[in-house]
Amino acid sequence: MKKEEFTKDTFIFAIKLFHKLAYPEKPFPQGTYSKILQELEKAGSLTELLDVLRKFNPELNNYDWGKKIRITIGSQRYPFLKLVLQESPVKGEYGFLVDRHSEFLGSKESISYDKELDLKSYLSGLKNKIESELIRNNLPSYRDLVKKYLESKESNGFSSGKKGTILLAEDEEDVHNLYKMELEILGYTVWSAFSGEDVLDIADETKFHCIVLDLMMPNVSGLDVLKQIGKEQKCIVLSALGDENTKKTCKDLGCSYYLEKPAEQTELEKAINTVLQK
Repeated sequence: MKKEEFTKDTFIFAIKLFHKLAYPEKPFPQGTYSKILQELEKAGSLTELLDVLRKFNPELNNYDWGKKIRITIGSQRYPFLKLVLQESPVKGEYGFLVDRHSEFLGSKESISYDKELDLKSYLSGLKNKIESELIRNNLPSYRDLVKKYLESKESNGFSSGKKGTILLAEDEEDVHNLYKMELEILGYTVWSAFSGEDVLDIADETKFHCIVLDLMMPNVSGLDVLKQIGKEQKCIVLSALGDENTKKTCKDLGCSYYLEKPAEQTELEKAINTVLQK
């Protein structure tokens, strides 16, 4: 959907649909951000609604949205879910994406590690359910926009791999596929790893221009991977974990660049360019 096609009702409908699925059988609004959600519902125009959304997006300009608009809502089991309106590779086309935000320390040594993995599994199903409902109700999906863009590029003879090879480590299939498509659009050949064990096995046999690494993976976490190869390989961490402790830990272990999810294509491109130029 193009920016000029969005209305106040588009946002409110998406937020209410999100809320209905994340907080089943609870009235709107509910949870940590109920006051702001009430303000969003009462907004009399798109301009007023964008003014309220600036509380989540300090850099938001009513005339130039930038690349993404975040709406932090939560869910019944987990207080920090994000509904994100993000610009697709087709400039000016925006779609909704559901992602999470966590302040847990992503480490096997952390007492929250098992809880984090449990929540991640729960959220994977919830995110897919919400995004499916957004599509069913004719709201634009960011994942669909990226997929269609890649298909159109491939039908016109586009081939990835010209810029080099990247190992992508992400255990959630839908998230993995999304970032794989975005990396291919940027011109890279992408190898897939769905666990920390995969990363260590593959990286031991094959050299990559860089590794894009999730942190919260079962058994062998991204932090465990960094402990073993972070000083030898160029690694970009791509994680929902946003606390400064985790970022510092990753940098100390050799992480070359840290990105918080959801990261859009230009952020990925900047991270890779920065790392490869070092």
